[in-house]
Amino acid sequence: MATRKGNALKASMKNLGGRQRSPDNEVEVSSPKVSADEMEKEANSVPPSRQNKKQIMGYFAPEVRKQFKVLSAEEEKTQQELLEEALNDLFVKYGKNPIA
Repeated sequence: MATRKGNALKASMKNLGGRQRSPDNEVEVSSPKVSADEMEKEANSVPPSRQNKKQIMGYFAPEVRKQFKVLSAEEEKTQQELLEEALNDLFVKYGKNPIA
């Protein structure tokens, strides 16, 4: 019985041919066609603010994250801005140029 149901579902999906039925008025709605190149381009697109930059991460206790978010709100600075400030302070502490 499950096989018959599965076959009926496959046949039904095949008959739709990439179209979906609207449950309200049962009008067929075509889904937009997107080429593989467009999908790859979108997946690989990088916002201008992240171009030529690399991510730095670490794992910390949940309390650290919470306190960091609170500090960000209190100082009215983004977490990115606070991290830049902290990294520059760290670089200066170790005799490096503040470049973050």
